[in-house]
Amino acid sequence: MACRLRFEHPKPELVIAKTGTSLSYDVVSAIIESALRLLPIDNTPEGIRKRQGKEIDKANEANDAESAFIIRLLEVDPQLLRESQQQKQIKAALEAVRHDVVRSTPDALLSRRVKICGKDCAWVEFKNTFGFRLSPFVAAKNKKQFRRYASSLGPGMVVYKLGYEMDHVRIEGVHCFRETEVLHWLDNRDGSSAIN
Repeated sequence: MACRLRFEHPKPELVIAKTGTSLSYDVVSAIIESALRLLPIDNTPEGIRKRQGKEIDKANEANDAESAFIIRLLEVDPQLLRESQQQKQIKAALEAVRHDVVRSTPDALLSRRVKICGKDCAWVEFKNTFGFRLSPFVAAKNKKQFRRYASSLGPGMVVYKLGYEMDHVRIEGVHCFRETEVLHWLDNRDGSSAIN
């Protein structure tokens, strides 16, 4: 429905009303956003300005959501390294001419493997999106990223803010969760990072 209505730039309320879906407003918004990417690109100066403004707003929103989530993860592992900290370590190791440098930098690299939501995790990647299995724009790139993390760092998890389509990611050692699931687990654990 979002694809059919994309030329009208539909509001989520319209798509929800026309389809009767039980998906959340945020998820329907993400689906509409993906459908709008199928429109021809407006390369007028006004179109370029609008597109750049939206991209900046979206990047800021994603950074804020990721940062808030990582702050909550510090409850499980206060020594975890954020992506920027990992990049600094990699740069220092390369300058010291070390050849054993792992260059994978997930959003959070845990100082040790811990169980989060019952799954062993050495790393966590946060996505401020809904995980679509067939998204032509990001799915293949994300899966390549997740495989690299699992291969070089061990098991980990991908946390989608808006949820994800079942069987979206089928990679050994990579577990998917909705942000609400992980936050619920954090709120209800007893302080031990090893509980399920």
